[in-house]
Amino acid sequence: MVRRRGRAVVCRPRSPGRRLWLRPRLHGEGQPYRCEYARIPEQPSAAVEFLLRPPITGDAPPEILLLRSTAPAGDFAFVRRYSELSAQSFRTPYRLSAEVGGGGQSSQAWLALGLQALYLAFTARPEVQVKGYLVDEAVFNAVLEGRKHPLNALDDRRASSSTWWEDIGDAAQGGRGRYWEGWEELVARIQSHISSSRVMSESRAQLQAEPV
Repeated sequence: MVRRRGRAVVCRPRSPGRRLWLRPRLHGEGQPYRCEYARIPEQPSAAVEFLLRPPITGDAPPEILLLRSTAPAGDFAFVRRYSELSAQSFRTPYRLSAEVGGGGQSSQAWLALGLQALYLAFTARPEVQVKGYLVDEAVFNAVLEGRKHPLNALDDRRASSSTWWEDIGDAAQGGRGRYWEGWEELVARIQSHISSSRVMSESRAQLQAEPV
């Protein structure tokens, strides 16, 4: 797997411009919504800045939509939503399950810290809008493969709104929910990994003392 730190790639119509956002995909059109790779920075503050980055400096931050596949592997993706029709979607190397994926346990833990920082920004800054989803594997894959507009996908009845992202990085809240099979074990493993790392432990303590 090629890793390109910090690079974000757009999910958008290939052609003919923005008109594809306004009509359903026709049979035979192939993959009109390109969805490519992004890796979220590890440091929590950098993760929040990256996720909330507007397309033009000075613009309002986009709404962030956090997707976790309901497949056992628990692949993670996210969408930046700019308007009712305009969005960018991103696939990532992360898996939120016992199958750690290309990022490994360390990346799982950094992602959890980044999401904790995002939640703190969400609760403190009214301009920050975030939603979480659990998405059926077939719908999730359709987004990643560019066969389905991400915003249409999240309107599918097989995509359900969920607060999993609010709890995954919080040691106290994480043990109270059960969002999918293996949730408790995942949260415990993430917290153990953070506690075993001096750098991560310091980042967690800084978040608790000085929210992003």
